[in-house]
Order: sequence, then structure tokens, then C-alpha cells
Amino acid sequence: MERIIGLLDLDYFYAQCEIIRNHSLRGKPVVIVMPSIRENSGVIVTCNYEARALKIKAGMSLALAKKLANSSTIFINADKEYYEELSVKVFDIVDYFCEKVEQVSIDEAYFDLSNHVGYDRAQEVALKIKQRIKSELGLTCSIGVGPNRLIAEMASLVKKPDGFFVVPSFEVDSFLSKCKVSDLM
Repeated sequence: MERIIGLLDLDYFYAQCEIIRNHSLRGKPVVIVMPSIRENSGVIVTCNYEARALKIKAGMSLALAKKLANSSTIFINADKEYYEELSVKVFDIVDYFCEKVEQVSIDEAYFDLSNHVGYDRAQEVALKIKQRIKSELGLTCSIGVGPNRLIAEMASLVKKPDGFFVVPSFEVDSFLSKCKVSDLM
């Protein structure tokens, strides 16, 4: 049996969760902050693509992010309990379709599609997972499928956000020949 692995990565997960909770945030730059004990201090955990267009990114200090922000940028303190609740619901969906799931973070998991016999069937199952997450929870994710974890992860990045990309085992050499060395890190 051919090994087929998928990687699901929830797009800008914390920010998406906040947009689901408050639809008026849609289309605005949304920045999720892990506050520190000092007032008006913290670090950016994630942000949506509108905020990324302003050069705001994860790991950045709150002070620098505020300098880069525009007047419509929304800063929200992280609500990990809420995000964990949604994460459980997401991975319940993945568990429904796949016997072997390895969650590696609150918003990312590898799942084994080998039992679905062939890339065509594996692709159908991965797309069903993606569609159910969107229809039931309102969340987008990027999914990559390949013969191993590395290729699945690289494939998940190809069409981010809300992407889907499959690299069958017979196309791995061609896929890798188009990648930069930095894509492997």
C-alpha cells in the first residue's frame, strides 16, 4: 500500500476565530496579541492577511505592530480557551475521516490517507475534510498531500491561504526541482 500523508494548517487561525466571533472584523487588519504583564506591551501571535499587507507579522512586538498599523487595524488579546474549543471541533472532523491523526499544534495536524487507496481517493477525502471545516465552522485551511510529511507540508504552502495542493509520489522530483532550498526549512 502506498503511503499518502496530508497536512492541514488552519490559516491565520486565531485571527480567523475572532472574525467568526465578530463578523464586523471581516476585511479589516486583525492582529492577535499575547499581552505581557507590562501595560501596553506584548507580542503578536498571528494576524490576518490584511494586517500582513501592513508588514505586521507573528513574533513582532506590540509596539512595532502599532507603528505599522493603520486606523482600521484591530488589536485583540488572545483568547486561547476559545481557540482551543474551535481546534477540538476541527480535529474531530479530521478524526472522522482518518484513523491516524497527529496534531502538532493547535492549528496543524498530519493525517494518514494511505487507507484510502490511491491519490484520487485520498484527494477526495482531503477535500471533504476541508469542505466540512469550512461549512460547519466557517474556517479556512490549507491542505497539502504527498508521500511523506515533508512533501505534505511543502504542498500545504503552495496555495496559501485556503489552498489545496497534491504532490503524488511520481511527481515529487518535478515538484522539488521547482523549489528553493529555503522551501525545505
